[in-house]
Amino acid sequence: MVNRTLAFVQKYLAGVVPQGEVDPAIAKRLRGLFDHVGALIEQTRFKEALDEIFACVHETNRYYDSQQPWKTRSSDALRCAATIYQCVQVVANLAVLLAPFLPFSSQKVLSWLGLTGVWRPQFVPGGYRLPGIGLLFQRLDKGFAQQEKARLLPQG
Repeated sequence: MVNRTLAFVQKYLAGVVPQGEVDPAIAKRLRGLFDHVGALIEQTRFKEALDEIFACVHETNRYYDSQQPWKTRSSDALRCAATIYQCVQVVANLAVLLAPFLPFSSQKVLSWLGLTGVWRPQFVPGGYRLPGIGLLFQRLDKGFAQQEKARLLPQG
């Protein structure tokens, strides 16, 4: 979600977050996530907290796919901008929500978006220019993963 959204901004929008207003339903969902995930973390229910966060990731990926910004960038630039604006806002908040679990990656995303790690909904203003962004995670080949698994797990 992070890569596809921010790479789209870099590649097709000259690195500038489009203008927009946060959809009220998305804002409500994000506020609820902060409350719910925060409570789960305080109760040391980390798996449930991550499940809630990743449910939002999956919802946003479905939204992105349904809006097809790769098509609407040519056929309906306003719709494309609105889609990407919403996705950038979700990405920004996912970075904060995931900070307790992925602190280094989250900090990288927050720095790209010019935000802090304060535990509250945060939004990137339209017109914000992204700095150069990179990959958050390197894809590992299956052979390496299997070697590490064999090395770390006791045999027998």
